[in-house]
Amino acid sequence: MNKLSNRTIGWIYAYIHFTVEVVCFRWFYLHAHDWDVNAAWTYALLYDCLAFVPQALLGRITDRYPKLRIGPVGVALLAAGMFTPWNPLALLLLTAGNCALHVSGANASLRGANGKLGPSGIFVAGGSVGVVLGTLLGRYRYSYAPVLLSILLIAAFLLTMYLCNHTDMTKDAEGFHIAADKPVLAIILLTFLVVCARSYVGYAIPIGWKKEDWQTVMLFLCMALGKGAGGVLADRFGARITAVMSLTIALPLLCFGNSLMLVSLLGVALFSMTMAISLGALVSVMPREPGRAFGITTVALFLGSLPRFFVKPEGLTAQIIIVIVLSLAAILCCMLSLRGRRDKEII
Repeated sequence: MNKLSNRTIGWIYAYIHFTVEVVCFRWFYLHAHDWDVNAAWTYALLYDCLAFVPQALLGRITDRYPKLRIGPVGVALLAAGMFTPWNPLALLLLTAGNCALHVSGANASLRGANGKLGPSGIFVAGGSVGVVLGTLLGRYRYSYAPVLLSILLIAAFLLTMYLCNHTDMTKDAEGFHIAADKPVLAIILLTFLVVCARSYVGYAIPIGWKKEDWQTVMLFLCMALGKGAGGVLADRFGARITAVMSLTIALPLLCFGNSLMLVSLLGVALFSMTMAISLGALVSVMPREPGRAFGITTVALFLGSLPRFFVKPEGLTAQIIIVIVLSLAAILCCMLSLRGRRDKEII
């Protein structure tokens, strides 16, 4: 078996993650035209729940049975969901495929990464690009979309099959030593809170400047850039300084960027940098369970996004208060949960 470099695996799964989100978001926005407000609310809530929460269970299963080939199965489920005419069944198929490919990508980008956060950062970055492209394809009902998505899925299937024979999924996620010297449960709780806070803040950021499609594209591209750069910079300068500095600098940019697109975009990119770092902190204390560690972050993402379905901050002042309070909480949790470069490594 010829092993691929961890960075190459990250880029391959960035493409697969991109494909997952294109297919799922295109489906949602394609059918949202025909739903009333209550139906759209229900489908959005069910989608988030079914796509994110089961990843904890599936991650645990793949930790126990690492040779399971869930990647190709995930692509097949996505393809079936895309062409299923009955929406409830399509939702189940798409979320199952989404779940399988996220867990597969996390395992592939963490096992054998030798403690590097760059590959997992690159992997998660691909999804942001897929979200915005899928949204536009569905919203404008482009006739060529099914053909384009079929090509993307075929390529994704071939790549997952290739990776099954060129990655060692039985190896522990060793070499991650970025968590502080605290009890495992403390690290899990602190990291969980960081992800929850970041998830909700993402929906509260003032973006009054976003009025055109190209501005939406720029927003999601900056999210992707931040997610990818966060892992790379953490490998270069250290996880704690990267997380704390990026969140600290992002805070005023997000608060005062409501009418200043470039200021806001820079803040969004910086704010997105902790994605891979949070995952790395969990894997530091759960090296034999990278799938479960990833699942913890996805459950936190769902719980953090849950309030937006019931309570929407009204007005710029409310948005800024939420951004400030939750960002400060995230910064504090990062300072407590992450190890500085001068601290003694956890062995």
